[in-house]
Amino acid sequence: MMRLLGLLLTACVVVAALQAAAAVLVLMVLVGIVFGLVTKPKETLAFAAILAFASIVEKHPATLLAIVGITLTACLIGKAIERIGGQ
Repeated sequence: MMRLLGLLLTACVVVAALQAAAAVLVLMVLVGIVFGLVTKPKETLAFAAILAFASIVEKHPATLLAIVGITLTACLIGKAIERIGGQ
């Protein structure tokens, strides 16, 4: 019985240590993002945009295709209006 209690206590300590390590890792990433925003804001925001784009591609590919299609259609309509107005 005592051996089982000791194993359970050891497992709890290991899980708590892993949880603390994960929290430190999250804090380091947040500090890195803030540091990146201060030192190189363009690059940091571009990286965030790339991550957001990759997330949209992975999670909602049909929505992304619809957005791209609507944007391209709007661009083509805008160019056609410019051509008509320019003549």
